[in-house]
This record gives sequence, C-alpha cells and structure tokens, in this order.
Amino acid sequence: MTALEGCLIVIGIIAIVVSYFISEKSAEERMKKAVDDGRIVAWNSHDTVRFCIFKGVMAMHNELTKSDIKKMQEEIEHRKTVVRKEALEDVKEARAHGDLSENFEYHAAKKVKNQNESRIRYLERMIKTAVIVSDESAEDEVGMNNTVEVYVEEDGVTEKYKLVTTVRGNSLEGLISTESPMGKALLGHKVGERVYVEVNDGYGYYVVIRSIENTIDDGTDKLRSF
Repeated sequence: MTALEGCLIVIGIIAIVVSYFISEKSAEERMKKAVDDGRIVAWNSHDTVRFCIFKGVMAMHNELTKSDIKKMQEEIEHRKTVVRKEALEDVKEARAHGDLSENFEYHAAKKVKNQNESRIRYLERMIKTAVIVSDESAEDEVGMNNTVEVYVEEDGVTEKYKLVTTVRGNSLEGLISTESPMGKALLGHKVGERVYVEVNDGYGYYVVIRSIENTIDDGTDKLRSF
C-alpha cells in the first residue's frame, strides 16, 4: 500500500465518521422539532437506539366512562373556541416583530399553537376509539371510582388507591387505572380476599384487600395532560 492510498483510506474513514455524527444530530433535531410541533407523542434516544410513538398510529381503545367522555368534549370545545383563538393571535403578533429565524416569541407561540392542535386531535381520537364502561358496581365489591386499601405481602406495607379510568390515572396521587395490573386484579373482589397481581409472565405479587370505600367520580379527578 502506497502512502497516497493510506492517506485516502484515512480521509475516507474520517468522512464516514463525520457524516454519521452530522446525520445523528440532524435526526435528533428533526425528532425534537416533531415533538414541538405535536406530531410525535414521545421520543427517546439511547446510544444508537431510536424509537418514537406517532400520533394517529397508536391504537387506543381505552376504557372510559360517560363522565370521562363529557370532560374530554368540554376540554376540546374550550381548546377550539378559546385556546385556539388566543394561540393564533399570539402567532400573528409575534410574526409582526420581524425576522422569524431570530424571533423567539414567534417560535414559542407557534409551539403553543401546535401543541393545542395536537391535544385536540389526541382527545378526539381517544373518544372515537373509546370502549364505554359503566362506573357502577356492587356495594361489597371493588369497582370503578372505589377507594381500596390493600396489604402488599412482599413489601409488608398497606397502600390505598382509587380505581379510575386511564384518562384520569395518576399514581402520584393514588389514582390507578382499572387497566393497570393492580386495577385489573382488584376489580370485582371483596374485603378479605387475597388477590394475585400479575405484572408480566414472569413476575407478580399478592395483595390482601383490607377495605373498600364506595367513593364516586365527583369531578375533582382531572384528565391527564399526557
């Protein structure tokens, strides 16, 4: 191999490496922009692994109550008649400030506008694909909107949860979805029963139902922001 050939090989390798990092950066920037524009729900980057969840591709079919649907329709109406108008005005005002490439207010206003439209589409799709379920249950059985106290055997602790639909779930506030492993396992059971919570094919745990409080959906449980 001549010195010239060796030099050309090194230059070629450097060019490949540089083009890789440029393409990676470009792809990352495109993904972040898609998130800002509301075209992607979530995106994660880990070394060379990339994945994203596109809106409109997700199969929803969430279990929702009539009350959930009503709340979602009210939010959609508010976003269409109030938030959309405000967002358009903000974009129009920011655009009038001049150079769009250096106009932070314009990009921020456009981001808010796109996120609002994305939320509207998301809620509309969720309603369209929803599986309507009843929020009624027997007095002595765990049902929708009930608050349940359980003893987790493997941890030796007692925990309290309120069972709600996915759209209202918030584990930080003790609200768990009836479609979650714990929620599915508890539904229909009574005080004193030992219930197996299957997390996946290889793991699960037992809980004992200590009490059931027949709480209801009083309107204070907010819809998740997603």
